[in-house]
Amino acid sequence: MLDWKLLAASIVALLVISSLFVGGSGPAGVFSDLLDKFQNFLGGSLGGNSLTGLFTKEPETRKISGSNGELTIHLSLKTFKLIPDSPVTVYRNEVRAAGFSGTVSLDTEAGEVVLIDDPLAITLPLDKVTITGLRIKALHLEEVKFSINDISTDAGGLLLEEFSGMAILTPEGIDLRGTMRNLEVMIGDLVFRLE
Repeated sequence: MLDWKLLAASIVALLVISSLFVGGSGPAGVFSDLLDKFQNFLGGSLGGNSLTGLFTKEPETRKISGSNGELTIHLSLKTFKLIPDSPVTVYRNEVRAAGFSGTVSLDTEAGEVVLIDDPLAITLPLDKVTITGLRIKALHLEEVKFSINDISTDAGGLLLEEFSGMAILTPEGIDLRGTMRNLEVMIGDLVFRLE
């Protein structure tokens, strides 16, 4: 009887170790595969519960809602390069650059915004710079400090698609105000999506 238990333990250990070296999904993958086979053997259903859910954690998903489809996203960034997908108008006090299609570079530590359209570069002091007519096809940021409505984090991820609106650049960061087709916010195991 002892020989059978020793043999079974050796086989299980060999499967776990080989899955790690072969590049498989690790012990959780081995156990979830075994549990799936066990579940199928029992008739394919355990009251609607999956045994593999014991070893994997799905992120919790919540909804983000905006007023009339518009949202304001505040990004607290020290530096940032914004490349609009269409010409924009940039305002600072009485200075206005219409039809600008270059890069807007923000540096809050230096206290400046630089408008770059090779070979031209215009440096503006950063107190409040407004960009209107802003379109962004996609923006993906990771490990950034931001806030949206009542959601805020010091280190989260953000995926924004087909944004249309305006940006306000200040010494505190950037406010993006407008509409978007898709917005996903990742904070740890939480995922927030635009409804």
